Amino acid sequence: MKKKRRVATYFIASIIIIPFFLQNHRNYPNIHFLCEKIYSIFCTNLTLKSKKKEKHAVVSGQSTTGMVAAAILAKSGYYVDTYDIRNKYTRNIQWAARQSLVDELASIDTKLEKIFLEKVARPLYRGSIHINLDGIRREKKHDSVRQGNPSKLPKNGVEMMAYPSVVNMEARVFETLLRAYLQSLPNVQCHWEGIKLKRRGDSYAVEGIGVPDLIVIAEGANSKTRNFLGIRSLPMSQSRMQMSGAIGIDSGGVMIKHRRYERGPFIMLTGVMGRKGSGKTWIVADIDPSKLKNQEEINDEFRRLAAASLDLSTENIKNLEIFGSIDGMPIALFPLQQTISDAATAGDNIIFIGDAVGIGHWSVGGGMQIGAVCHAERLKILLLDIDSGMAKKEALQKYSEGVLSDTKAWGEAGLRDFYPTVQNLMDGDAVYDSH
Repeated sequence: MKKKRRVATYFIASIIIIPFFLQNHRNYPNIHFLCEKIYSIFCTNLTLKSKKKEKHAVVSGQSTTGMVAAAILAKSGYYVDTYDIRNKYTRNIQWAARQSLVDELASIDTKLEKIFLEKVARPLYRGSIHINLDGIRREKKHDSVRQGNPSKLPKNGVEMMAYPSVVNMEARVFETLLRAYLQSLPNVQCHWEGIKLKRRGDSYAVEGIGVPDLIVIAEGANSKTRNFLGIRSLPMSQSRMQMSGAIGIDSGGVMIKHRRYERGPFIMLTGVMGRKGSGKTWIVADIDPSKLKNQEEINDEFRRLAAASLDLSTENIKNLEIFGSIDGMPIALFPLQQTISDAATAGDNIIFIGDAVGIGHWSVGGGMQIGAVCHAERLKILLLDIDSGMAKKEALQKYSEGVLSDTKAWGEAGLRDFYPTVQNLMDGDAVYDSH
């Protein structure tokens, strides 16, 4: 009772005394300090009083989508614990982004959007270049990025995928910005470790925390938590071997898509992304692994493919430094396969987001944005549905259907682009057998 009276007293004092003194501040030279003190005491007491009722969420995985989800939860009044085994970002990957990503950041915090446009994103100064099987380089200019407008956010994955890219960026720079933003929020706590789950009735508990209102799994395509929960990842296409890395040249703000014949009748693809000012160009490409027996051959193949797409001579490119997809790692091979989970929720408090739901093909630029824009919007709707009194089971089912639909939109766009010889996407055998 005494605490309630004290809070009420500070509140009355703040709404009566502060406006009076602010209007007459010249007669009271030290009053600004007093006003700030009263307001600070009021906010502190109010926070202590309301903290017991605060909703609690846990986010596992702190790549872009996980951090966007954490920011949305924090801005929606949740106390958020984030978990990730990484304490710094070292990936050399570069991304393109559609206008919808800027709109999404503006919907979270206009200050975040402003820093993104000033420090992270750069225009596609050279546009995009398409090199088809005839070898001709066709150039396309892209629209300029505009200030974020949340009212223009896409309603679903199909709508989002229809828009072209307007900027590109370095993943690590964007991720570092998002982490700094989360760490500036008073209701976010970051943990540099993996989560451990235990079943408690229909819910799941996080070791050391208990049962939060919501657990968001943003662990990527190889989510250990998804596997632990027994949620299947279903193949949508055959696996293809690829290589990825960066080469030490600034390509001036460009995207390149290079289709080529190199293995019988099958079309192979190289993708190039270069943010102006980065000093590096990101490259990912289909390869024939049977021809690559050691690291030296892998490096030579990477340089060869980079030279062909960037229109450089092998002499010019052989002296450029090359980088693996992660600092300190060599150029590596990896399998890429489109997949989708058979569910995007578990129990009554776990949801999946981003690549943990499913992955499509990088050539249509959907991964990060499907998660950080479309799935993020589905998360907002879920929170509103729960707050408005919808049965949680129904709200979770609605969320699951929504994010699976968004991920399928990315997958279908990728199939058309990645397997251009398959005309009928409804012919599952033809799609899966293409390689």
